[in-house]
Amino acid sequence: MNNLAVNAGLVVKEVDFFGDTLIAARNKDGIVWTGINSLCRGIGLSKSQRDTQIQNIQSDEVLKRGCLKFQAGVFDPNNETLALQLDYVPLWL
Repeated sequence: MNNLAVNAGLVVKEVDFFGDTLIAARNKDGIVWTGINSLCRGIGLSKSQRDTQIQNIQSDEVLKRGCLKFQAGVFDPNNETLALQLDYVPLWL
């Protein structure tokens, strides 16, 4: 993943996900993104399972097309975050 999205033009919102809070970001083109780490945490995966899922997504020929790294401050105040386009979430699940 070489692409890094900057915060310009993003609308960021908290969304309830089975009792956990996810951060979703919509860009100026209307594409909605959510952090993979928080998705995995929301469905109860451990840290090692989350790391495995991030690797799997980045190596999958289809899923990596819907994957983008966001700068710190969008999904996590201190870290860059790998996010998945909302349209790809059902395929990943």
